[in-house]
Amino acid sequence: MARISNEISSIEVAAYAEFCKANNIIHDGTPDDVANSDLVLEYFTKTWNEVINDQTLINAWCANMPTLTRYQPGSIRRPCCQKKVTTGFEISPR
Repeated sequence: MARISNEISSIEVAAYAEFCKANNIIHDGTPDDVANSDLVLEYFTKTWNEVINDQTLINAWCANMPTLTRYQPGSIRRPCCQKKVTTGFEISPR
């Protein structure tokens, strides 16, 4: 679904948090977390112009969203490559 605003909703924040948790992506308030959140925000509001939800996060991750920093790089495959797809994602507050 195309974005109608650059404002990020609480539902989008919750989806991002779940996605990070499910895919071992750093989301802990550190500089790596801020960098991850900035990449996702830029991608969804400017590059792709889509609402952030479980499915668009998976699609973006599998297609061409910039690489996000994970806790243990290489320990988890991309969600589109797994037999069971996981969902969720969160943007850090500024």
